[in-house]
Amino acid sequence: PRAHADASPFASLLRLADGWHSSGGPEWAAAVKASPDFGEGFHPELKPAGFQHDVAKVLSRGHPLMYELPAWCEDTQDGALDQLYRAVVLLYLASAGSRAGQGVGRAPGKAGAGPGSFTGLHLLTSLWGVEHASRPLDVEARRQALRCYWATLVAISCTTAAGPPTRAILESTAQKFPAHAVESRADSARWDEVVRAGIAEEEEHNQKLCYLARRLRERDAETLAQQPGAGAGDQPQAVRAAPWLGWLAAANTFTFTPNVGPGRARAPTQPADG
Repeated sequence: PRAHADASPFASLLRLADGWHSSGGPEWAAAVKASPDFGEGFHPELKPAGFQHDVAKVLSRGHPLMYELPAWCEDTQDGALDQLYRAVVLLYLASAGSRAGQGVGRAPGKAGAGPGSFTGLHLLTSLWGVEHASRPLDVEARRQALRCYWATLVAISCTTAAGPPTRAILESTAQKFPAHAVESRADSARWDEVVRAGIAEEEEHNQKLCYLARRLRERDAETLAQQPGAGAGDQPQAVRAAPWLGWLAAANTFTFTPNVGPGRARAPTQPADG
């Protein structure tokens, strides 16, 4: 593996976007997914699974970008993990286009009104699983968990039909939800409404999304409360006054159930008004 000194996980996403779209990545993925060269090495349930079978092919063949590991994978501190969560949230919001954070699904036929990516949602919830499963492990094992997570994120992103979002899309999303964009009082008051909408969903992954986003928001709030000067009347400007707005936007960006068979596709039922 080759290490990259990316400034942040989001910078790594930008590097992935540039590398994939400028080096014939989509053509490479199409060829791998169409290849008949994969024999009996996979579990028999993978072949009829469609996308999961394609991911297994991409992981098995291995694109060079999967082995270009960011240096931040060596940092297992909570602050570095927070930056990774924020980057993956932006990746998820980028998949929803112009209606990210607006309870997508109200205009299913409208350009740019698509739901959040089902695959992108799993990249977010799986990071929560990686974090908690690796907590009891030693430092090197936690580093290896982050390396494997990043390589898998690359493989899964590159297996999707659209591939990873372009630099322009990622930067546009980051401009809508910059690090200094925090919840207003009105935003904070909307959390219960958004969670109720998620609970009402038939698509269970929207419930998981709301749960995770709210937990991340709570953790953000706890971190803010522990900052020097928090609660003081003369707070330094470096102290944010409220949690990042991206957590709420992610919670309110529902996904559709993918069409994995007859009668299986479902749309979000009750997105909260944006």
